[in-house]
Amino acid sequence: VQPTPLGASAASPWEHAQHKADAPNGVGWTMEGATLSGPAHHASPSLGRVVETATHAGLARPWLISVPASSDLAWTVARQPARVEDTRTLYVDGVTGEVRADIRYEQFGWGAKAFEWGIATHQGTQYGAINRWVMLSGCVAVWLLAISGLVMWWRRRPSSGLGAPTATPGPRVRAAVLGIVIPFSIIYPLTGLSLLAAILLDRVAMAVRRRFAISERTAP
Repeated sequence: VQPTPLGASAASPWEHAQHKADAPNGVGWTMEGATLSGPAHHASPSLGRVVETATHAGLARPWLISVPASSDLAWTVARQPARVEDTRTLYVDGVTGEVRADIRYEQFGWGAKAFEWGIATHQGTQYGAINRWVMLSGCVAVWLLAISGLVMWWRRRPSSGLGAPTATPGPRVRAAVLGIVIPFSIIYPLTGLSLLAAILLDRVAMAVRRRFAISERTAP
């Protein structure tokens, strides 16, 4: 049974990298910073031995090999796949060439799998060219929304100057807007917080404007 850093006990050889130079590269966000300690050796480690071990283990290329600064930590040979299902990382003893851990995608929990899948999809590697075109269309859509929003505001802006357009009356319109905004605010909390901040700022501006209007009317 291969050791796993998930739920490791205090006596486990798995630990988070104490120094940046010990952190493995290319292992994905789930295994980020996960190191595997082992017995200290007096002999020098060998890159060739690690490469030979990875080759014999059937690890498909391309790889990313990380050499830890600490001598008691295993080297990592991480495959750089296009699809997360092909994720695989070997922790290899740099001196003996022993495979101390063989971490694969199917060993991850459902949360880690979903996280890694989301990253690969966002980066446009999970589904090839179609994935990249879809992500590109999303980027273009954001630009179009920003430009069209400015154009719509310019057409509906108050004739007296800068300000928010007059709200369209009717409960159906408000219900439709809330039906769109609330789910997105839950899914994307930062978006929800930014909308709340905008609403609060608008309320403060309206209160200040009313106070100035009242003071001007009551001035002698």
